[in-house]
Amino acid sequence: MRCPRCGFDNSDSPRTCPRCGVALSGDQPAANPAAGSTPGPGQPPGPGQPTEPAGSGKPAQILPSWSRPAPAPQEAPPWSGSQNAAPWQTPPQHTGQAGQTNWPGAAPTAGATAGATAGATAVPAQPPQQPAVYPRAIARVLFVVLAIEAVLIAAYGVFALVPRRGIFADLASAPTSVTREAATQSDTINLILLLTASVATLASIALTAIWVVRARRAQPPVPTRLGLPCWLLAGVGLAAVLVAFGLHTSTDPGQIAFGYVILGSGALLLAAAAVWVALVVRRAGRQVTVSPATPVAKPSA
Repeated sequence: MRCPRCGFDNSDSPRTCPRCGVALSGDQPAANPAAGSTPGPGQPPGPGQPTEPAGSGKPAQILPSWSRPAPAPQEAPPWSGSQNAAPWQTPPQHTGQAGQTNWPGAAPTAGATAGATAGATAVPAQPPQQPAVYPRAIARVLFVVLAIEAVLIAAYGVFALVPRRGIFADLASAPTSVTREAATQSDTINLILLLTASVATLASIALTAIWVVRARRAQPPVPTRLGLPCWLLAGVGLAAVLVAFGLHTSTDPGQIAFGYVILGSGALLLAAAAVWVALVVRRAGRQVTVSPATPVAKPSA
């Protein structure tokens, strides 16, 4: 019996087709009727069948091939690769390489995996990044700037305590004893020392911040803790400078003279803080030079 679904010729008369599993019955007509058989009532004639039924008295006419009705589409058998097909009914898949065949449900072979990845674009590896090193050049420039700042601020502190305060003290006690030339010369020196010391202080603060960040990122990290005494010296000196500027706005020569005493003392404290930072930078550079390969614990801020 021929299967009406896949066309397999069954020698016996089983109930189901051994190839596709469709149910079979003994009284089902064959899938491909013989040419020339008479169509049933209400059915169009098939290929090679007469257009008039037998016994009608009319000669039978055979339709040409281009006017015959198209056959009904048949469902694809499971072994043709459909989704409902069993693994043993699906044809093998070729990988495009000689001797490499993957069966359905089986793991891909090494050759198939290599062939699939051969066409992938290789991503270039990034070059290894160089570890950060201790900023020796910045440390040297910072040390020089701190030394200049300390000298300028100390000079201004001494000038504010002695000559500058003396001018305003004389103006408070005996205004006629101070000449115009002496007052003008004192004002000029005060302006020059104040501006140069301020510029050096701002430059040292910026370079110190850069040095601290770069030194802590170095491998191994370098200790950059300035210490509590340095912060106390800088804080008290800055507060004294601000108080002195407030007293300088007064019109009383005696208060202005007292303000220069506070200003000179604050300048000396700032000079001491600059010397402290310079010593810290110098010590860190020597530690890196002596033991460049010894890891140093990263200090807290």
